[in-house]
Amino acid sequence: MLLFLRENFQYIIVCLLWVTLGIVFSPIALILIPLTILIFYNKNFEIEIFLSFLLILTLSDSRYYGLIWAGQIKNVLILILSFIVYKKYHEITHKINFHLFIVPFIVIAFLCLLKSPDINTGFQKTLSYFLLFFIVPNYFSYLYQNYGAELIKKIIWLITTLLIVGFIIRFFNPEFVTLASRYRGILGNPNGMGIYAFLFFCFFTICNELNNEIFSSRQKNFIYVIILISLILCGARSSIIAILIFLIFRYFNKLSPILSFIILILFILSYEYLSFNFESIIINLGLEKYFRIDTIKNGSGRLVAWEFAWQNIESNFFLGKGFSFTEYIYKENYLKLSKLGHQGAAHNAYLTFWLDTGLIGLVSFIVGLIGIVIKISKMSKSVFPLLFAIIFSNQFESWITASLNPFTIQFLMCFSLIYIVNTHKQKSENSIS
Repeated sequence: MLLFLRENFQYIIVCLLWVTLGIVFSPIALILIPLTILIFYNKNFEIEIFLSFLLILTLSDSRYYGLIWAGQIKNVLILILSFIVYKKYHEITHKINFHLFIVPFIVIAFLCLLKSPDINTGFQKTLSYFLLFFIVPNYFSYLYQNYGAELIKKIIWLITTLLIVGFIIRFFNPEFVTLASRYRGILGNPNGMGIYAFLFFCFFTICNELNNEIFSSRQKNFIYVIILISLILCGARSSIIAILIFLIFRYFNKLSPILSFIILILFILSYEYLSFNFESIIINLGLEKYFRIDTIKNGSGRLVAWEFAWQNIESNFFLGKGFSFTEYIYKENYLKLSKLGHQGAAHNAYLTFWLDTGLIGLVSFIVGLIGIVIKISKMSKSVFPLLFAIIFSNQFESWITASLNPFTIQFLMCFSLIYIVNTHKQKSENSIS
């Protein structure tokens, strides 16, 4: 890690300058960052452009008023990246067409905007969703074909550094990294911290699976410990279980894909029983305080959110009212829902998609996601375990329904990495033979 900090000292100084100036006077950051990205482009600092996008998306999740500029500038950055990928597109040896799988979903989402109460925001979010699926896989492919393991190292060490920054701040200003007595790091809330750590865990594990020589054993242990500490501190129950799902199904999938599928069926069949007895299991293990047993029955307000979502789905069953509609109706009913113990939005990606794009939109997205999974399913033993873990995680949070957050980009990075590494390996094997 120290080597990463030394080798990227100038870039780190630039990032610190962005944050400092943004906190002092946010309009400076709104001008400075796009200009810096364009300078990076002219100077061929191509990896740094991707790292900057990932960094800004991470900072945009923060609740700190001094970082509000990160949430504003990310809309500009995705357009700049679109321009860059467009210019570089002909140079990409192995183009990744994940975006084509969600075209039907995007078309439906645009049609739903005709009934949107906030068509401007809905249009921006729909467009950015498609752009993210186009930009991230293809720019990732371009960078990997030119920089290989260097790209992976820089991404891993950047995210590790951001996790460690949260630990450091905790010693000097614990309130900054705490929400409702729970650790959140530099993310917006503890559950967001959990999702961030969970997806990073999956990405790092897949990196080591595809190329076990990038990191030494000591480095691997260090990074896994940082992730584990982050998860323990934030106490995100669903993210901890999601990692267990990923590891368990990954283990059985290595032994036999058929066995893994049987375990999945058994898990689905036993899910209701486990859910019903989860409280008793936690108490017997003596973990009732850590797992906040008093909030399990109402899902920390999620049951209220889900019931409210179902009430509104009935009037928009087949076609919704476009992206951002879920946020709109939950804000409109904030006081009413707060009295019932709920804060936030739907806390369920499937209900959110259903509200925004209707049943037709939800089904088209699921079909598109399955199409991507089938495309890369034979390239890694981690594909289906990752899918199962993501499906579970989105049962309790709606992160996959948004494009410009620090979560969906990591999900796309996982699938892109699997595709591009295996494609390059096949090309190398064919050239040798």
